Amino acid sequence: MKLETTTTSGYKLVSKSYQLAKLGFIAMCGCGILLSGPRASARYYRRRAPRKSISNETVGQVLSHIQREDRGSQIHLKKTEAALPKYRAGYLQQNTPRDLWQVQPPRTEDFYQKGNSDQAQLEKLTDLQIDRLYRLTQEFSRSPARGELWLRLAELYSEKGRMVEFRKQHQFDQKLALYQQKKIRFRPRLDLSEADLYDRKAIQLYQWYIHDFSRSPKVDQALFFLGYNNVQLGNVKQGVGYYKQLTKEFPHSAYISESQFALGEHYFGDGKWHKALAHYLQVVRWRGARLHDFALYKAAWCLYRLGHPHRGLAFLEQVIRHGERGREEA
Repeated sequence: MKLETTTTSGYKLVSKSYQLAKLGFIAMCGCGILLSGPRASARYYRRRAPRKSISNETVGQVLSHIQREDRGSQIHLKKTEAALPKYRAGYLQQNTPRDLWQVQPPRTEDFYQKGNSDQAQLEKLTDLQIDRLYRLTQEFSRSPARGELWLRLAELYSEKGRMVEFRKQHQFDQKLALYQQKKIRFRPRLDLSEADLYDRKAIQLYQWYIHDFSRSPKVDQALFFLGYNNVQLGNVKQGVGYYKQLTKEFPHSAYISESQFALGEHYFGDGKWHKALAHYLQVVRWRGARLHDFALYKAAWCLYRLGHPHRGLAFLEQVIRHGERGREEA
């Protein structure tokens, strides 16, 4: 990030910007946050244990397995680990016939990583669960519980999309290194169309859920991931619209801090520091929020850009203290 050398209150900000950057680096290291690349602030990865296959099980058992598993490990924004709601009378408003071919899984042999590595096996197991859940959506297309199947299938599609994206990015990086070493002639191109296919199917399922189950307590979940998947596809305006709808209609949602942070990231990327700061501060209010310290860090940079370096430094000092406290407690 380029640091200006304009003056405020009679002294140069360049010295303050150096302190800000230094403290920022220390703070992020202290909290275990690693940034690499221009889009790193939107990527959050967790390790996951391999999943077990599911076979010869009832609908309830299939959903139970998926509910208990640590889903979303490859997703950029960690999903709140909350169980899907059981069907209750009154949630269902519409029973519109759906063309389930729109959300049919692609041919799995075209999209999974070949080999016996852990990642390859994970993709194959994910494909297995996608196939089984899709078959259940066909079998129970008129069931009041179909919304649960839609949400779970959308979640799997989002996760599969991130697996494909991660693999394609890795392949691109390898080819780019070869190109820079002049070992291949043509510069590689990053093609994420395969990953985008899964995001589009997830979006369709979430839209169906909101239409048919508009009074369900899980509408906020659908809105959040509609925002997330649209941003993944580059439909930023639509994605931001869903995030705003969530924050307006569900101010106490478990997804509220993640949505506020996503909106902050949107405005931060556009250089709209006042708006970005407002959303980051909403996250900071939630002391238990997963992105609390990261929001403090980004708010500090907003304050610096707005000409308040002292306040920015104070925020970064809080990040450092939180990181030190976390290490002591560990």
